[in-house]
Amino acid sequence: MQLVFDDNQSFTLPIPRIFYSFFHEGMFPECSVCSRPLLNDGTSYFIEKAYRKGEVIFEYAMCDECRSGMGEEISFESMMNLTEYFMEHGDLMLRRDRLMRNFDNSVKPWLDECLFTGEKRTEIDDYQICAECSGTNLVASFLPFMISGNATEEIQSLISKQTRESFDKFTREVLNPPVDLKNIPILI
Repeated sequence: MQLVFDDNQSFTLPIPRIFYSFFHEGMFPECSVCSRPLLNDGTSYFIEKAYRKGEVIFEYAMCDECRSGMGEEISFESMMNLTEYFMEHGDLMLRRDRLMRNFDNSVKPWLDECLFTGEKRTEIDDYQICAECSGTNLVASFLPFMISGNATEEIQSLISKQTRESFDKFTREVLNPPVDLKNIPILI
């Protein structure tokens, strides 16, 4: 496995299997929103997968254009609340620097514990993982990360009604999860 470091304190490596699509049984071939092909060199996109008791309950890959559009759906109130939460509960720069200094050819350490609560992935039932990708490579810097079910509940409480309605629409139209999973926040 060859790592490529760049000037932005990130590196790329082939997308690990944990970020493969359960439903496609391989890498996500296209954007879950607009069907744009994702595996071409230079195509940037975001992957999110949610697990409950070891089972994938939803997953999606979203190209940067669609992600930018979804970002515009986040209200000012929600953005301020989320920014404050991130600053209060996680030091992304310190985490990135620590993980990169101790890099062992794996993104496993990025996913071992919750970004915000420190809960160990092996000790919790519900969690979500996220990654930035480019073509067939994962880009490691601030992402990938894992967020526990407890942290997602806290994040859910910070989202305004307006933002929640936009995300609920995305959840219904793109993810179509079982009814009891409608309140799981997406982390675009």
